Amino acid sequence: MSEGGVAVYCGKTQQGKTTLALKHMREDIERDGRPSLICDLGPAKNFIHMAHEASVKDVLHKLYGKGLHSVYTPKGEEDFDNLMNGIAGRDDINGPGGIHVLMDEVRWVASSHKISNALTRALRHWAHGFEGPVTYRCTSQRPGDLHRDFYACRTMPLYAFCTDPGPDQDRLVTEFRFDAEKLSKLQVGEYLTHAA
Repeated sequence: MSEGGVAVYCGKTQQGKTTLALKHMREDIERDGRPSLICDLGPAKNFIHMAHEASVKDVLHKLYGKGLHSVYTPKGEEDFDNLMNGIAGRDDINGPGGIHVLMDEVRWVASSHKISNALTRALRHWAHGFEGPVTYRCTSQRPGDLHRDFYACRTMPLYAFCTDPGPDQDRLVTEFRFDAEKLSKLQVGEYLTHAA
């Protein structure tokens, strides 16, 4: 699958985006054995049964101190930024990297009009961790309102699930040349891809 980078999974709700992203992350883990973080931004029913860490400090200790998988729901923008800084570093120093991250419903932390410096840096510096690259697998119901940095930093496919006519489908058709009729008729679990 991936040696690091950014993949985007988008389309309307309950179409299988998170299921596919999780499957791909598990394949990444099987391939290289690196720990993973599920950043449960919703929080989502997919991860409700999983134990969640209590703080960013706990997440970073579990990932980098113990080399174990972690699940976390940030407690706000500053908390999310601290998490991204802990993985990717800050402007003056690269972070450890070397993990797989599934960010479910990234729309909670980034829109077309707003994205934090910490998240932008994390996406742009996926290859620069001193423990190796980071793989970001990002899901969103709103491809039309997802910040351009997700698309600009994409090094892996864009997976487009069923998307109804409107601004979200318009973006997928205009920028990525998906067929509008095909996007509208995809069934649950079906998707189209656009190579990076």
